[in-house]
Amino acid sequence: MKGREAQGVIEASKLEAEKKKLTERILKIKDHTGRTMKNWVTEPTKLYGTAIGDKPDLMVYFDDLDWRSAGTVGHDSLYLFENDTGPDDSVHSMDGIFMMHEPGRDLKGREVKGAKAEEMAPTLLKLLGVDPKGAGFNGKTIGAAL
Repeated sequence: MKGREAQGVIEASKLEAEKKKLTERILKIKDHTGRTMKNWVTEPTKLYGTAIGDKPDLMVYFDDLDWRSAGTVGHDSLYLFENDTGPDDSVHSMDGIFMMHEPGRDLKGREVKGAKAEEMAPTLLKLLGVDPKGAGFNGKTIGAAL
């Protein structure tokens, strides 16, 4: 945005309209086979609630996180089939994994749906016999783990 970034060209009054146009274009991107990708575009504050620091105007998840954006510019193609910045064998997902083993307790490999990342610390504290609220956590625990 002009005035915010050193080389910004978009007037502040036109930023929202430009973000909307860019979002529409991103949602129409096709992959290398011609299939419309399952892209998702959001703003950091809508995803995280509070976003501080140097945040982007938009965040994009390409094809349900099956593709990632390049960290560099100037490539000959829209698609990179290898990471542009070096090896990256990790997976990217909106869903995390919480695995727990408690000796003497058969948890039967249950799947817990709907747990949130902010429930992890209070849950682990409670399992260790520490009162989460006394430790400064107000979040609820993952009841199925207790």
